[in-house]
Amino acid sequence: MTVETVNNSVSEPTVFQETYSCGAWCDHITLRGAEALARFGPNGPAAGLPALTYRSYGAGAAYFIATILEDRFYEEFFRTLQEDLLPIRPLSADGDLEIVPVRDGNERLYFVLNHVSVPRKAAIDGRFLDILDDSRHTYQVDMTPFGVRLLAPL
Repeated sequence: MTVETVNNSVSEPTVFQETYSCGAWCDHITLRGAEALARFGPNGPAAGLPALTYRSYGAGAAYFIATILEDRFYEEFFRTLQEDLLPIRPLSADGDLEIVPVRDGNERLYFVLNHVSVPRKAAIDGRFLDILDDSRHTYQVDMTPFGVRLLAPL
């Protein structure tokens, strides 16, 4: 069986456009307020049925995956979610930077950690203050080797 991603509505997030292998089992889903982000391919017992659904709810959202997909799907899916949810992103996908969101009461803060001995950069959406050294950053933040920043939105 295969799962093919779709983007058939302006209200749903764009996840990615791919075809992924799946197997083992599949849930037969009826959409009730959710939107299909992916459907089962033309071959198999669930042909054309929703395989990945999305529904916004209040300030959040819910996703449902109706099968077990290949590892590549999960890597791309969670990377896409991270990009949509975090205003700070590594500029390279090598895994050297770690971004950890934390809360201080109602304030959202972001630890940015460089895990390697070479400088790295992270893209940021908006303006941020580094609480550790009182520096201000817009568009990108430079990370020193093994550097740590604690960023707060301005």
